Amino acid sequence: DVTNGLLTATDKSIQDQMDGLDKTIEEMQTRLGEKQLQLRLRFSRMEEAISRMQGQQTRLASMSN
Repeated sequence: DVTNGLLTATDKSIQDQMDGLDKTIEEMQTRLGEKQLQLRLRFSRMEEAISRMQGQQTRLASMSN
């Protein structure tokens, strides 16, 4: 039956598209997780640098008194 064959082909095409989108989503989620980890590390390093600078500021301020 031509109609049944056409529907089967359409279903397969749609399923292939969905599978491709699922794979793309997984890849993007992986990249997003990696970027999030990288940004958290950078933020942590920034906070450490600020803390060190504040300590230096305190020491310098106490030297001028």
